Amino acid sequence: MTTHKKIIIKSEDVENFSKLSGDVNPIHIDKEYTRRTFYGRPIVHGALATIRCLGELLYPKIATTHIQLININFKQPVFCDEVCFLKQTTSQNKIRFELCDNTQTLISASLTLKDTSIPSLNNTTDLLPPTNNFSVNSHSHNPNEMDEIQITKFYSSSPPPFNSHFLNNLQGSLSTPIPIPLLYALCGSSYSVGMRCPGLYSILANLKIQFGDIETSQNYHCRSLLFRHNIVKLEMKHSHFSATIDAFFRPKPLITTNFEKVLNVTPHLTDKKRSLVVGGSRGIGALAVKLLVASGFKTVFTFAQSEGTASELAKNIKANGYSVEYQKLTISEKSNVPLASIKGAPFDILLYCATPPLVFNHGSWDEALYQKYYHMYVNGLKKLLQIKNSSLLTKGATVIIPSTQAINEKTPGLNEYIRAKEQAEKKLSTFCSTKHWKIRIKRLPILPTDLTNRPGAVFNNDEVKEVCSLLGIQGLARVNPTFYAK
Repeated sequence: MTTHKKIIIKSEDVENFSKLSGDVNPIHIDKEYTRRTFYGRPIVHGALATIRCLGELLYPKIATTHIQLININFKQPVFCDEVCFLKQTTSQNKIRFELCDNTQTLISASLTLKDTSIPSLNNTTDLLPPTNNFSVNSHSHNPNEMDEIQITKFYSSSPPPFNSHFLNNLQGSLSTPIPIPLLYALCGSSYSVGMRCPGLYSILANLKIQFGDIETSQNYHCRSLLFRHNIVKLEMKHSHFSATIDAFFRPKPLITTNFEKVLNVTPHLTDKKRSLVVGGSRGIGALAVKLLVASGFKTVFTFAQSEGTASELAKNIKANGYSVEYQKLTISEKSNVPLASIKGAPFDILLYCATPPLVFNHGSWDEALYQKYYHMYVNGLKKLLQIKNSSLLTKGATVIIPSTQAINEKTPGLNEYIRAKEQAEKKLSTFCSTKHWKIRIKRLPILPTDLTNRPGAVFNNDEVKEVCSLLGIQGLARVNPTFYAK
């Protein structure tokens, strides 16, 4: 028997689940934080997505309280407020289900059912911790303060918190309430990877829960770290179940190169030229702002959403006796570039780092997604260059467009992005030549910036050297290669 069902997990469901389970990983609940991650927006807890699936497929006739084993593989992130589809296949003692979007499988799982003659799971709250309250800082070790050896030795006899105040809301959102022990096991597993330590705000990769009499005491601990695959293996034990957990552990937060360090290595080139960095509040754009200012350029940068981030960058620069200006500039497929004047025009250099969040599409060609990228990289920049009757730039100015390695590597799932970038390079080269502007297209590897802090990211590049090459800054001081990463 195979069935299909539509599922949408709302943002408020994710917030409530964080309070219920104690999984306070910012990747799920902090929009500002997730803007700076590989995903670009909050993702649903894997355990919550599983609970929603179970609540839709566990009908009473399948003996929901007689689950022996559940094995879950988290393949791709589930995003809030997006339509997903649940596919269920049921046999005599097995339930298999997949949660999919329009193009790919996000979660796959299988349940093994017990013989109904075996005593069923106790569907009461007797197994829960005695308190409904907990501190989200109960394990507030800073990941930077723990080395790998300390993480592997992590052990706790305290049971995972379970805020039952939010339990009724969660159960009420399900078509069929699921057994409390199963719910507790899923919440506890989410908590163990979502707390600061030892999970390092990790993200679930695989989860296996075995039900039955295990031990009289509760505990959870780290079994091992697999550095090659960036995996932390955890184990959780309870009197009525055990769980083995594989999770992608978050890389240590990247500390971006601050302005003081840039000043120590950047040559002074000019006091008369001006530069504009579009999308300069973070990532490659933010580092470019620091390098241009340190080189003597009178610089203006723009931001699209986070004024706080832009303000912090400006404060860091001004604290060292230099000046920089910034303003909001929104370029999207739904709006025109504002024709308001850009401060300080005309400019000698324009670095265009504006970009929408990358969306991986492993299915057929998505024309709407392509048009979104195309507007950002082609139409948006072209409209920007045409404001103020083409007086944005000086004659002979340089327009710089950075492209990541994905263009050359043809990364799977980024066909729309790659095509849009290629079209931008081709069309804008022609457009700039008619205006007597130079265009510089620089291939960049994935650099260690605040926009590339994602599970599995490995960086072997000198970001200062790469961005100096992008900007055409020569004479960079010789320093220890590890200097920039400190």
